[in-house]
Amino acid sequence: MQLHFKRSVGATLIEIIMVVAIIAIFTIGSFSYYNTASQGNRVQEALSGLDTISTVIQNQFATSPDYVGLTESVVVVSGGIQANLKSVNVGHLKHPWSSDTGAVTIGINPAAVPAATSFLIAYAQVPQGACVDLVSKAFNKFPSIRINSTAVTTVGTAATACVSPANTIVFTHV
Repeated sequence: MQLHFKRSVGATLIEIIMVVAIIAIFTIGSFSYYNTASQGNRVQEALSGLDTISTVIQNQFATSPDYVGLTESVVVVSGGIQANLKSVNVGHLKHPWSSDTGAVTIGINPAAVPAATSFLIAYAQVPQGACVDLVSKAFNKFPSIRINSTAVTTVGTAATACVSPANTIVFTHV
């Protein structure tokens, strides 16, 4: 007597689960890498924006003894601001994490002596992780940085000052 066994075609449930698990691991890894790379790009874009805004302001007021008359709209209409820094709200600036009106503000430093001899650039609504990275990279470019009204005296201070999910960073240029 001969026994005939039919070979079943297809995958078992365990094989299907293993394939789905491997695909899920690759997908999660890809998203994690993308988010990390995207955050780094945003920080670089924000740093570039700070440099551009500072340079435009300095060029506009190069022949003036102070920054009297400095406003956000004056900077925006100067012609030196790239499109990626302009908000959809005419006369306003934005940064990589927010395009809301008020996300970027510019003004005269009220504590400057003599009056109006330095200016401030403020970024509002900066996420916690980006806040630390941005301040660490901008620390040597600005003589004074405040995070949520805490003065940043060392790069390590940034880690303890960037505690909010939406931080406000004020860069002072002299």
